[in-house]
Amino acid sequence: MLLNRIPRSAFFSQSSYNAGLRIRVSRPIQYCRGFLTSATEAPEIAFAFDIDGVLLRSSKPIPGASDALRTLQERGIPFILLTNGGGKHETERVAEISEKLNISLDPSVIIQSHSPFAELVNGAFGQEALENKTILVAGGDGDNCRLVAERYGFKSVVTPGDILNAYPGIWPFAKNFKDYYKSFARPLPRPIDPVNPLQSLKIDAMFVFNDPRDWGLDAQIIIDALLSKQGIMGTLSDKNGKSDLPNRGYQQDGQPPLYFSNPDLWWAASYHLPRLGQGGFREALE
Repeated sequence: MLLNRIPRSAFFSQSSYNAGLRIRVSRPIQYCRGFLTSATEAPEIAFAFDIDGVLLRSSKPIPGASDALRTLQERGIPFILLTNGGGKHETERVAEISEKLNISLDPSVIIQSHSPFAELVNGAFGQEALENKTILVAGGDGDNCRLVAERYGFKSVVTPGDILNAYPGIWPFAKNFKDYYKSFARPLPRPIDPVNPLQSLKIDAMFVFNDPRDWGLDAQIIIDALLSKQGIMGTLSDKNGKSDLPNRGYQQDGQPPLYFSNPDLWWAASYHLPRLGQGGFREALE
């Protein structure tokens, strides 16, 4: 098989992971403690909380979580909420958390796994601005992640379901999911026409926003783009496999970068054993 002859590192040029955050509070914090009658300046401090397993467990509040956040709010101590989850816009996610914890939270305090992708709209991390480029977004329920990407500012967002709906033969094993994809698929901005590559669908960047629901389809579309010539769907780069080129020619022909939002191989769901996550999809794809 072709994949057996491709080094694991050939496919992936870039990825995005949650990184450690250095937080500095530039304003003094005033608070009262015990019977102090004068304001005291607190140390410059802020808190970063993981949501899953710290504030919530399987969407249920962990005892003391609400009180802890409320205490920080009352004392004017800044905090942010971090999660490897995603699939929804930050405003939706923070509304859910606010309701579950019975506390008012602003969307600015939450950072989801795909939140950094918003920086790429205008260009960041060595990536050109993608606002007006065509990107592929995989993962999540339906096309929820497409809607999130559009709210971030991406103007041309394609999903694997869009491509399958237009070209059913691209993944022969999706017959049972035809109605599902039709429920949200949109027309492609361009057809897949390898005979006329200048008029064909071109993918400029790919993002796995959330755990893919259809690993087979998503993997096939992503691999097609990674093996293409300059991201033009339906083409195959003639540089692939050439030993005289760096990385044996793979990812040397203008293929789109691929960004993952979450490296977790396993995650804790309501089932008593861990479930495969986005990291599992990445391992399968590699």
